[in-house]
Amino acid sequence: MSFRLLRIAVIAQAATLALLLGNLLTVAEGMVSALVGAVHGVAYLMVVLIALRLPGSDATMRLHALIPGVGGAAVLHRAHRIHRVRPARRSDRPDRPDPGFGPTAAAR
Repeated sequence: MSFRLLRIAVIAQAATLALLLGNLLTVAEGMVSALVGAVHGVAYLMVVLIALRLPGSDATMRLHALIPGVGGAAVLHRAHRIHRVRPARRSDRPDRPDPGFGPTAAAR
């Protein structure tokens, strides 16, 4: 399982939770709740399953995945800290040349 899939599931979980709360605070339409609630449930289950199968996941990450609402964001944050996922440096990107200063220039 990849970080990309986890990120998509976390975004879907947060977006559907916002829609559910917005629906509850405004019109409380039952059909919206039924549809968005099902999507939210699937996103929640995806976060839990990905957290269980993610390489290097520990007990803390698995327990965070079980927290409704914010657990997915906590898992994503912890996974990034454990695996040190970071964006590519400027010199590693062919569309942006190295400016000649900064962390890449010190390595020369």
